[in-house]
Amino acid sequence: MAELYERHASLLRAATEVSTYDDEVRVFWRGIVERFIEATAADLRGERSRGGVPRGLEPQSTAESLVWMAERCCYIYLASGERSAHELVGLLGATWTAALYPAPARRGEGRDRER
Repeated sequence: MAELYERHASLLRAATEVSTYDDEVRVFWRGIVERFIEATAADLRGERSRGGVPRGLEPQSTAESLVWMAERCCYIYLASGERSAHELVGLLGATWTAALYPAPARRGEGRDRER
C-alpha cells in the first residue's frame, strides 16, 4: 500500500480529498481500501485459528482499524513527501506488530517497576 501510494501520491491524495464530497469517488476509494481490509481480515482469521494472535481479537474490526490508520498515514506523510514508503512501513509495521502480537506482561516491568 505504501509503495503504491508513494508512486502515485498526487493522484491518490486527490482521490482521498475528493472522496470527502463526491459520492462516486467515495464509493471507488472505499472499494480500494476495502480490498486491503478484506485481505488483512482473512490473514487475521488464519492467524487467530493457528493461535498466532489473541483469540479475543476480532479480525474484521481490527483490520478496519489498522488499514484505515495506514491509509491516513500514507495520506499525511507520503503525499506530502515528509517520509518515504520505507520509513512509513517500518513505523507502521512496529505498530501493527505491537497491536497484533502483544508480549506477555513480565513481572517487574511496566507499572510494577515504577513503584
